[in-house]
Amino acid sequence: MSALPQPVTPAIGAQPEVSPLFFFNQINAYQQTATLMAALQLDVFTKLAEAASPEERTAQALARRIQASEKGTRVLCDFLTIHGLLLKHDAAGPYAWYQPTQEASVYLDRRSPRSLAAAPKFIAPPPMHGAAEVVAASVRKGGTVTEEYTNENAGMWVDFARGMAPFTGASASAIASLVDGPGPRKILDIAASHGAFGIACLKRNPQAKVVALDGATVLEVGAENAQQAGVAERWSKLPGDAFQADLGKDYDAVLVTNFLHHFTPEICEQFLRRLHAALKPGGKVAVLEFVPNDDRVTPPVPASFALIMLMGTVEGDAYTYRQLNAMLENAGFRGTQRHDVAATQQTILVATK
Repeated sequence: MSALPQPVTPAIGAQPEVSPLFFFNQINAYQQTATLMAALQLDVFTKLAEAASPEERTAQALARRIQASEKGTRVLCDFLTIHGLLLKHDAAGPYAWYQPTQEASVYLDRRSPRSLAAAPKFIAPPPMHGAAEVVAASVRKGGTVTEEYTNENAGMWVDFARGMAPFTGASASAIASLVDGPGPRKILDIAASHGAFGIACLKRNPQAKVVALDGATVLEVGAENAQQAGVAERWSKLPGDAFQADLGKDYDAVLVTNFLHHFTPEICEQFLRRLHAALKPGGKVAVLEFVPNDDRVTPPVPASFALIMLMGTVEGDAYTYRQLNAMLENAGFRGTQRHDVAATQQTILVATK
């Protein structure tokens, strides 16, 4: 399969002095243990070893054998591939299939005389068993089993806005530079959270104004940050549901940061059409996401994000450039440009109405 041409600019901050990725990787390190335990619980390694052909080792075929969702099985197997327990063949193709590594065949196949498949029962602490149950349940269901994640006014999102701003906002100055323009600018900040992205635009352009959309309780955090940054008079709140609220019109730019990964491609495309209608002709949309390659197992950090989305959203995923570009084009945008942010390994896509 030929790769989709990807307009790429040099990585923004290609050699950062410091990066928050060490924290992101360390805080999520438990996922490796929990996912291995879930895979053993679902008997993934044994079922793959028993399969007689590549056709029986696809995510679709394996999902039937372990009685789980196809999406959940794909995300689980990709995560196991990223961490060296499975091999993924024809990775970017429509019929990718998986095979246990030599170590997994010897130690994780329950039929092996050297199998360690039962060992987690004795050596993993009780909280880790609970985490593994959540992973396994999410794989079976194909989405989150925790309803709190789906409520935009839940207390956890206020905690997110206060606690994750140094990581999620690390791309703010880059986005501000990419959507900036001369003179007065009207900018819509979708799922504004801590407000860092809109605030960066206001600090860059003293004639800009930002409308920040999010849940009412979360927007209070953004309002505090706008006040501290000295831009509160140009930062306004739009409380509500991004799919239902009256967005207004004639925006010069719309910021869509860490938002599309919560929904299906179809819903994302419909939402991007709403944004297209809200923009002026020539207006820009900036999308910030973790973007894995077509093989979905590289680079490790963006590819691993699919597991977070499996456990934390009803239907979300980590989308490839190919998928995101298709969403934008189908919504009426053109000229998508890709900008990789080295500090967070996220990607900014900028397209024009």
